[in-house]
Amino acid sequence: MKKLITLSVIVFVFAFFVSSGIAFARCGMCQSGSGEEGEPINAVCPVMGGEVIKEYSYAYEGKTYYFCCHSCIDSFKNNPEDYI
Repeated sequence: MKKLITLSVIVFVFAFFVSSGIAFARCGMCQSGSGEEGEPINAVCPVMGGEVIKEYSYAYEGKTYYFCCHSCIDSFKNNPEDYI
């Protein structure tokens, strides 16, 4: 019985990490590129975590960041250090 409970806990924890994307997903601030000359530095929106869209980009300190929507660009412009 103790082995069954231990196995159940392990399976639950693994399923939690997989479903939340913690185990295998890259975070939004993991670098997917150099950010130079229009190449995005982020794989997901640094503000909301959504899928980035090329039309929503902003250059900050010589690096290009992509966003999921225009309001995220505004949030980033107001406090960029909060999202880097």
